Amino acid sequence: MVVGGIHNPSEVISDYYFGLSKTNASPPNITFNVTGGSGADVAGGDFNIAGGKGTGTGVGGKVIIQTAEAAGGTGSSLNALANRIVVLEDGKVGIAIDAPATLLHIDQSVSDAALPVATLDQADIDEPFIKFIGTVTDGAVTGSLVEAADATETLAGFVKIEVQDDGDVLADQDYYMPIYTLA
Repeated sequence: MVVGGIHNPSEVISDYYFGLSKTNASPPNITFNVTGGSGADVAGGDFNIAGGKGTGTGVGGKVIIQTAEAAGGTGSSLNALANRIVVLEDGKVGIAIDAPATLLHIDQSVSDAALPVATLDQADIDEPFIKFIGTVTDGAVTGSLVEAADATETLAGFVKIEVQDDGDVLADQDYYMPIYTLA
């Protein structure tokens, strides 16, 4: 099915609104659902969001999720939408950045936001917060995983982290993890 399919390219409809109208004094919440399973042990359908397909050497379209923050003052004008999550055609995901440089790029570009860039909340006390997967190469000190016997480390500085211990054994405070250069 094609929604908004037309024959005249100058009449493209690029914005669609679901609910009561484009604006309303009491806009309803909308939920999009995919067909659920029926019967015993039947999985529900997937919900796929996709950018447009490119042709030849043309890349596909991005997937962009936008929201509108409050403008800071009262009024009846619509607040501007801003990109919050961007998925590029090569799979890179940006949160608060339109051009992610890595597979996951979170940009805290506001210097006075008073928020950490990420929070890792691990309820399972027997599991680690982060799992690193890579390959140690014998004698190499430039790999993503390096065996201690292969390297001479020099303390280069520290990275500030915040720890909150819900078990109340460690003090809830900022700590510093050492960072090293290797030779």
